[in-house]
Amino acid sequence: MKRTYEAYDALLQGEDVEKAYMSAYGWKKSNKSMDDQGKDLLTGNQEFPLVQAKSSLIYARKHLGLSLAFTRKFNKNSFIPLCIGEPAKDANEVFDSIRKFGAYISPDVSGDVSGFLDFVAKVRDLCYNPSRLNGVLTNPEEMAKLQAELSM
Repeated sequence: MKRTYEAYDALLQGEDVEKAYMSAYGWKKSNKSMDDQGKDLLTGNQEFPLVQAKSSLIYARKHLGLSLAFTRKFNKNSFIPLCIGEPAKDANEVFDSIRKFGAYISPDVSGDVSGFLDFVAKVRDLCYNPSRLNGVLTNPEEMAKLQAELSM
């Protein structure tokens, strides 16, 4: 597969973000992947043993779309919490945000952060309840809303 410069640059940015979390908190890289160019990070936290580090909201949306697709395909929760942008000074701040929304977003990330956190919480809830997800996916209006949110 031939990569464009932009895709390659995004891949490098993602690797930098992963390395920043590993360096800041001593997290380790897992061999698991959702085939979205990201690697799960092992946190050592029992409540949230895995997270995905992403460099932007765009790549986080792709991850969320895959989470929904895998949840539907395998009829089990495939949600992995997100860390978007640079790590916080304290891992507890990250885990508090993940507990509340399913994601932590660094202040350096641009875009509609609060709206995106609400969207992550919605996706997390759908992934935790595959039968509810199937209900959304069979309702044309709900499906259209979800597709619009995923493609923003």
